[in-house]
Amino acid sequence: ERDAAGRLTAKITPETRTEYRYDAADRLLEIRRRRHDAAEGGEPEVIRFSYDSAGNLLSEETAQGVLQNRYDVQGNRTETQMPDGRTLRYLYYGSGHLQQINLGRDVISEFTRDHLHREVQRSQGRLDTRRMYDRTGRLTRKLTCKGMRGVVPETFIDREYAYSGQDELLKKRHSRQGVTDYFYDTTGRITACRNEAYLDSWQYDAAANLLDRRQGETAQAGAGSVVPFNRITSYRGLHYRYDEYGRVVEKRGRNGTQHYRWDAEHRLTEVAVIRGSTVRRYGYVYDAPGRRVEKHELDAEGKPYNRTTFLWDGMRLAQECRPGRSSSLYIYSDQGSHEPLARVDRAAPGEADEVLYYHTDVNGAPEEMTDGRGNIVWEAGYQVWGNLTHEKETRPVQQNLRFQGQYLDRETGLHYNLYRFYDPDIGKFISGDPISLKGGINLYAYAPNPLSWIDPLGLKCGSSYEQARNKALKWLEERGFKAERVNIGKFGSTRGKPVGMTTADGKTGFRIEYDERSGAHINVFSGKDKGEHFLSDASESIVTKLQKLFDLPSKPQRPIS
Repeated sequence: ERDAAGRLTAKITPETRTEYRYDAADRLLEIRRRRHDAAEGGEPEVIRFSYDSAGNLLSEETAQGVLQNRYDVQGNRTETQMPDGRTLRYLYYGSGHLQQINLGRDVISEFTRDHLHREVQRSQGRLDTRRMYDRTGRLTRKLTCKGMRGVVPETFIDREYAYSGQDELLKKRHSRQGVTDYFYDTTGRITACRNEAYLDSWQYDAAANLLDRRQGETAQAGAGSVVPFNRITSYRGLHYRYDEYGRVVEKRGRNGTQHYRWDAEHRLTEVAVIRGSTVRRYGYVYDAPGRRVEKHELDAEGKPYNRTTFLWDGMRLAQECRPGRSSSLYIYSDQGSHEPLARVDRAAPGEADEVLYYHTDVNGAPEEMTDGRGNIVWEAGYQVWGNLTHEKETRPVQQNLRFQGQYLDRETGLHYNLYRFYDPDIGKFISGDPISLKGGINLYAYAPNPLSWIDPLGLKCGSSYEQARNKALKWLEERGFKAERVNIGKFGSTRGKPVGMTTADGKTGFRIEYDERSGAHINVFSGKDKGEHFLSDASESIVTKLQKLFDLPSKPQRPIS
């Protein structure tokens, strides 16, 4: 149902009725959902939102409590108070460049940036990590040291990256894992990976579906060279069955069989895992916006136990509370990122916090976790599509974050990816894209290359803003670009507002924009030469903040230069 202004006011499924209420500025104020089978007089699920005069989200009230935010005059979030009373604080310089993150009075991390405001160093307890870039802005090294503030820093973890002329990652040197080489076809799809612990290769059909044979192998008699409807039914000993909606309902393999049950909104609600004569069942609960707020095991009577609950900050996981009352608070590299920076653990409510730090690969996937003293408590290596080559803990910490926006469900091996579930065994989602063709022609695809593309929402893959910026910068530098004056928007909501930079004559430059069709992107131009749209995964609010960096007439800040 919609109102006269075209706003969604009610959504009815065979299971629930959800109602939406807005203010005069079209901002969502309340979501109210009730199950059709709820007892008469039972309380509905209610989520409430409030905003300041600039449209910034001040609070979100859910069944887990109230999440409250504060902002500075430029719209940068400066505080987030959790339902348990703990407060995250963010310190910025200039027009919105993150400099420090605190939890209460404790410093979680400090950031040092270069003249382009790129991060070049961060503190992580007793460790410091330096980031180095090539002339086109690509990350070439992440060097983590102990005692960097001292006279002789000790190298702790060293990662180096080498790229092709097409920005494909060709080689990675990791001081703890050795050298990894990557190989690609002419379309940029990864065809092979080689290191000391892992050797594999892949072939694809025209729609980028993995075929059930390795690079160099020829098709066997009767073996297809395409995947009908982009639904993989057999791959390396695994067999999949789909329902009429294109959702996987059964997965069979050497380790047993899994049966999946879905609700009317195509959300996975129950899994039965069968190994021999043993059957274990798990359930998943979602709130009205579609975020998973609970996972549990089901007993023989279908009653839940061993509950783990989740708290969300927008569409980003903020906290989980596990059986036994232990909890983890997640902190990210910046407000627009899904790359984890730190995890704050509590053994029980009221007990002392312990800060653990993430050390991530070039795509944001965690490879190590360290404590505040700089000791490794968890480490892992990855296969290309997200399975692990190894995992080691020095004490129980159960680190479940994987690719950006993904959370490993150890009971199934699937990765919860907000709006869908990702299966690293086949490098694909197990249900179609909720946004249909807006997410691409292959409704099950994750990304053409998981080393440099991300899909933190499970909707549409893209490069991070930094990756899009680096590609745009390379294109501009090849044409002699020098940022000399502000580029003013000419159309729509950005008409008359700064959106980028140009040369002094205005002939070469760029615009940072957002629209419904392309999402976040950087447009580049040089005379009549119009470059491609360099797409990124940035949200509309992040694009607005990036545009504001140019709105300083005396000395514009430049998120791209």
